[in-house]
Amino acid sequence: MSHTKDLSKLARTLDTGTSGQVLTSQGGSNFSFADAASGGSSVTSVANQSAMLAISSPSVGDMVYRSDNSKLMMYNGTGWYVLATIQSTPTVSSVSQTTNSSTSTIAANGTFAMTAGQNTVVTIIGADADEGTTLTHSATVTSGTQSNVLSSLTQSANVFTLAPSTSVGGTITIRFDVSDSTSTGNQSASFSISFISGPDISAGTQDGTSYNWTNNAVGNAGAPSNLQWKPDGTKFFIGHLSNTASYGYDMRSMTSWTVSTPFSLNSAHISKDSGYFDVSQSTPIPNPGLFGFVRNAHISDNGLKIHLVADNNNIFQYDLTSAWDVTAINTSSGTKINCGGAAQFNYGNDLQRAMSWGDSGNYLYVFNETEFKVYQASLSTPYDMTSTWSNIKSLSIPYAAANGNATSSFQVNSIGDTMIMIHRTGKMTEWDLSTNWDISSATTSASNDITVANTGTAAGSYKQIAVWYNASCDTLFYSVPTGSSNYSDKTGTLYKITGV
Repeated sequence: MSHTKDLSKLARTLDTGTSGQVLTSQGGSNFSFADAASGGSSVTSVANQSAMLAISSPSVGDMVYRSDNSKLMMYNGTGWYVLATIQSTPTVSSVSQTTNSSTSTIAANGTFAMTAGQNTVVTIIGADADEGTTLTHSATVTSGTQSNVLSSLTQSANVFTLAPSTSVGGTITIRFDVSDSTSTGNQSASFSISFISGPDISAGTQDGTSYNWTNNAVGNAGAPSNLQWKPDGTKFFIGHLSNTASYGYDMRSMTSWTVSTPFSLNSAHISKDSGYFDVSQSTPIPNPGLFGFVRNAHISDNGLKIHLVADNNNIFQYDLTSAWDVTAINTSSGTKINCGGAAQFNYGNDLQRAMSWGDSGNYLYVFNETEFKVYQASLSTPYDMTSTWSNIKSLSIPYAAANGNATSSFQVNSIGDTMIMIHRTGKMTEWDLSTNWDISSATTSASNDITVANTGTAAGSYKQIAVWYNASCDTLFYSVPTGSSNYSDKTGTLYKITGV
């Protein structure tokens, strides 16, 4: 019976309540509705401690939330005390990469193209609003095959070192996590690398196309001292030797041709440029009476500098005021660099035949004809031989040593895994670099060598043959003079070997 009375009392009480009120016990069998805030305190949000202490006449039980440290605080009559810490999720504020001293930011879900032979160092910057928390970092490959892209992935705190693989290639996605042990924030980025399979000149074939060139530039100059293509295949350049009394058997000029269809030898696609570079107009003038014969010229891979390789250890460096334009050489900008100096290759008063660049100008290679060696140096400023040289290395060339002054031209290809040399005998030798750009890792095999089909009619030591890879490293070009009158032939032929 008493239960029935209690239920009846409850029903009457429920009829008196209004929206938003709560039912509270009054002790015994008594209960009533009260406003939700009655008997309690609401929470006030403040920016920081100063704002909290500025609250006028707080009452016991008043609460504030400090947004600066995510703390819930209560006033107990004498001061403010922490009730709880509101945990926040860490965030990744930035992901950056550094490759070969160059740093850039990787956008969220962005893709970064790695460079063969160069580690990529990724730095993760995390943030957490929770005061005093310690952040930990981790990386997880979420898509792709890691071994195809990376040979290793190592970590030191928030810094990750990505060492690229040496073959296969592809793209992987890495999720970088930042955790405060309670919650985790993350950001993903993709990393890709591609490889051109190592060239094999013995697998190539001369494709039957050729281009007959004529040098009508300056002096009695003709035979090719060097051949070079612009990386996009729209220009090629030939340096010409001279046998005039004032210049001896040295390079006198460089001419250029424009190619409408990249890397084509079809004469319909090729037109000779009207201008040329006259070595005698340079300052300083690199002639026999001053600094030794000029043997070779090389334009930097960015088209902004040209270097003349001379005897007596010297290389002359000039700026181009317009990229890939041999008529735009700043002849007053010339600098003579002594490659035999103690801070450079430190060799004697030697004959130098040719040079090549590697890894966008970070590496310099010079063939020393006296020692029959290729020397290598790292430069602190790409393409600038006046900058600091370091990491000097050399590679002996047995074929050159066995055949006297036979080596005519050489090049390290655009991905740094192969060096090609051509000799005045018509022999073309291949060196494979197991570590990109590093000639100390180079090996050669006679089975990979070839003798080119066309070597011209000039005799023995007068035969000049120049060689060059295309940008994708699957085609070789070589040029020979067509006449037999020593170095002064003003005509020559450019040939192509494909499928290397």
